[in-house]
Amino acid sequence: VAPPPPAPAPSAPAPRRRQGTKRRGSGQPPSAPGGPDDERRRRKRERNLREQERTHRITERIAELRDAIAEAGVPSKPDRHSTLVSVVGYIRTLQDRSRRLDGEMRGLLETIAGA
Repeated sequence: VAPPPPAPAPSAPAPRRRQGTKRRGSGQPPSAPGGPDDERRRRKRERNLREQERTHRITERIAELRDAIAEAGVPSKPDRHSTLVSVVGYIRTLQDRSRRLDGEMRGLLETIAGA
């Protein structure tokens, strides 16, 4: 009886690039320090930092809104979308209440003026 044929060798996975790296398509060596690539990287870092700061400020404001509606007893899920939807609904409720109270106040003032 002949031995079974050898199992095929597992194929090696394709080499993977590190995430966030770019290939240089031109085949040219990197530019010297202080060159246009360094300037581009610096601007990109600054842009990323500004975006992170902006995102952080938005997150803080949404947390404040979440706390405010929780104090008002408005039910809301903890995610951003639900918080914003709840805040909009609460603002509309307050606007309606304000209009109704303004109408009542005008009616009372007319009653007082007519007396």
